[in-house]
Amino acid sequence: MGTELEARMQSKALAPTTPLKPFAELIEDHDLAKVPAEASNQFENDPELIPNRAHFIYVVNPFKDENQRKLIAEFKRLNPDYATTLWIDKKNYDSQELIDLTVWAKENHVHLLDINETLGGHMGSLESHYQFEILRKKPGAASDILRTIILQKFGGIYSDIDVLCKEPLGDIRDATGCQVNFGKRQTTSPGQHPFDKTIYLTEESAPNNDVLVSRPDHPFLEEYITQIHQNYEKTAEELFHGRRNQDFDYDEAYKTVGNARYRKQWTIYVTGPGALQDAVIKTKQFISQAVSVANKFIFGCSLSWMNEKRTEQLTENEEVQRLVTCLSVDLYHEPRVLRLATYASLCSSDKIFDKAIDHLIQDHPEYFTRIETIHDIQEHHQQGFYPDGRLLFNKNYFPNLNRDGLFVGYVNSIVNNPNPDTLDKKIANILALINNPDVPIQEKHIKRLFKNWAYSSSFQSTETQTKIMITVIEELNQRFGKDFRKDISKVFNKRPSLEFTKYLVDNGDGIDWNKYRTDILLRQLAYIGRSPISITAKKEEAKALVNRLLPRITDVNALVEMKVLIEEKGGDYAYLREERGFYGFFQTHGNTNTWKSILSQIKSSIDQQIKTPNIKSPNSLDKEKFSSFKKIMNEHTGRGFGAVTHAIGDEIDYDTYLSSKNTSKP
Repeated sequence: MGTELEARMQSKALAPTTPLKPFAELIEDHDLAKVPAEASNQFENDPELIPNRAHFIYVVNPFKDENQRKLIAEFKRLNPDYATTLWIDKKNYDSQELIDLTVWAKENHVHLLDINETLGGHMGSLESHYQFEILRKKPGAASDILRTIILQKFGGIYSDIDVLCKEPLGDIRDATGCQVNFGKRQTTSPGQHPFDKTIYLTEESAPNNDVLVSRPDHPFLEEYITQIHQNYEKTAEELFHGRRNQDFDYDEAYKTVGNARYRKQWTIYVTGPGALQDAVIKTKQFISQAVSVANKFIFGCSLSWMNEKRTEQLTENEEVQRLVTCLSVDLYHEPRVLRLATYASLCSSDKIFDKAIDHLIQDHPEYFTRIETIHDIQEHHQQGFYPDGRLLFNKNYFPNLNRDGLFVGYVNSIVNNPNPDTLDKKIANILALINNPDVPIQEKHIKRLFKNWAYSSSFQSTETQTKIMITVIEELNQRFGKDFRKDISKVFNKRPSLEFTKYLVDNGDGIDWNKYRTDILLRQLAYIGRSPISITAKKEEAKALVNRLLPRITDVNALVEMKVLIEEKGGDYAYLREERGFYGFFQTHGNTNTWKSILSQIKSSIDQQIKTPNIKSPNSLDKEKFSSFKKIMNEHTGRGFGAVTHAIGDEIDYDTYLSSKNTSKP
């Protein structure tokens, strides 16, 4: 890495104040549980004997899982002569949580050591990498680093916390002083716990670091540490295009989130089994591939590291500095990709992103010159935070950024953003984007944007979202000199919000309402019918919608069809609902008579509209054919549908449906 980045990372390392104490003294002086130290098995006098020490690690969150606590307690019960130690980061615990864990440790004769207090400054070349993984909340990689350091310093056996020891270990002897398991091992299924009453065991065969056995200062562990350090020095392209990935094409993989599955293997290759295998290849003459120890364990598949999120009390500057560090390291590994959504969970607000990017632009503009894509501000990734568009889309800062399609993802990120930013800020970001000549916006992008809105049930749900969507349409109308309301009316196959429908109806003079009357009215009536508001409010909303829409429809066929579709049904069928592209009256347990009276009033309004002088004469509506059409659809759905339409924006094709009597039910 570059010297500046090294300096940044080294600043996170803890400087050693005293030499590292022998393990027995460490237990005596720093054990939070104050458990008496076990006698050593005198491994110092026997070069084949592994120290009687067992190490477990839990970082990031408080260690609360009762089943996992039982696993450690069971290990100690089966192996009372082993100095069983749980290594934690006590900064993650409040006072009561630490007391509870200390009481549990004391009751089960488990030593409790704080990582920073005992190992801080003594991790050598991996110190900065450990601090970095803790900084960005990657506990798997942090634990990988710790287990190698702990075994290299003190020796013994390391075990993951989801691994069950099923029989006593006794003294472990090995002529090489180190065991790496390549043999078959018993495992549980993902999500299953070894204490489950019914366990279906499977066998897996692969080198893994979930159980490691070694004497202190072993050459294999030294090589493992070196390999991890070297992996952090590599770019993603160098790391993944190795002997196991000859066909890996980074030029294609990094561009999209879908193709970037290699990111999920990052920890495996940098610190985990991938790095382990590299070390094994280089030092195989120094290790034993025995399976005797591993056969005494059942291996679990727990993913408990991140089950409980912690709320940190960091200042704004501390959050910014953390994000600056994380982005700097990521841009070293992948200089062509800016991965923002990766750190959304670490930032309390959007301005953390803005300040971090601004900081890097001001101090290290060279970091951004090679960026070609930004994740996860993408069309189908509407996650969390979004940075200031005035920074993000500045061509001077990001000269090589591929902006094609970025418009869709960025607008969706803003519209769907759950954070309570002011409406003014959201709109300012959109205006900066739409009015930026460096951002290529084509009509194909706009249509994709509208389809995203139409298909996503999370859109249109709030007043703020509706206002933003209306702002987007109005700004696009100005930029392109056309009216996009007609385009958006074509693609809505989810119910629009009432406010958004009012906007379309009140301002959509360019829309052929004779063609889209069923889409707008029926979808909106379904929306009103299912809304949690009172029946009186529903009644007023429905009447207001009809009064807006009906004057715009001049084709008597459209009006008659609407009336037929809103036809009252007997029994408990009360409100309109969409199902797989069709509409009907669905059963409800509410005030059905009141809601049916609303629909009856709508029918009366349609009758009045039919009688107005500007309505065209009937010409093509075949009532007999339409009646047959309804009957067929009732048979197909099996739900007593009284109203159906074809796909959005299309006229009903009666002939097609009349000839489809043998079609399977939708």
